Amino acid sequence: MNFYAYTDKALKYLRRYYIRKFNTATMQIRADNLNIIGVSQQLYNNLARETELVFRKIAKHKYREICDEDFLVGMWLSGFLEESNPLTGYVWRNDIDRKRQYFVESLLAEMPESGILSAAKGNAKLSGADIDKAAKKALRYWYQAQKQYADLVTDAAAMQAYTDTNIEFVMWRTAEDEKVCYTCQSRDGKIYPLDYAPRKPHYHCRCSFVKVVK
Repeated sequence: MNFYAYTDKALKYLRRYYIRKFNTATMQIRADNLNIIGVSQQLYNNLARETELVFRKIAKHKYREICDEDFLVGMWLSGFLEESNPLTGYVWRNDIDRKRQYFVESLLAEMPESGILSAAKGNAKLSGADIDKAAKKALRYWYQAQKQYADLVTDAAAMQAYTDTNIEFVMWRTAEDEKVCYTCQSRDGKIYPLDYAPRKPHYHCRCSFVKVVK
């Protein structure tokens, strides 16, 4: 059984959604180069809102999959997304505006110095190719971060379900593919007390913890 099967389906939906929103934003910027800030704010507000809704669904699905009970995910997820994550090293909510600024800076980087001066006078002009280039970079940057966080939400919801059902031990199980690293492989099959389960050793680790009933 693929521990992240539902998460993968959710990510496919999110990727399609992100592409649509970035395409809309690029068309808006092409029409009005002077509204880069406004378009980017609307774009990232929409991205964050939809992503959080999908994260809720991921958490509820994983929780129910393990303990067959409903999960009051609202406050739990808000707390999770407002805490600094040990693996990523940042707070999800705080990172939204940082990624928006990255998009804006990427657009400005494609604009020659004369174009930036023209922007101040209301005569800026970014080419369609420049806008597309910046948007593709920002889309990739955003999607990779959400892909990582979708896995983290899945993992955290599973651990919460184990806690709520009084599971005391979990077993490390690798993703069983060619990408498994040495550290993960060395942990495969090992049993840990739930409270002392080790952290994921690297980004995009698809190893999982399965419950052990003793």
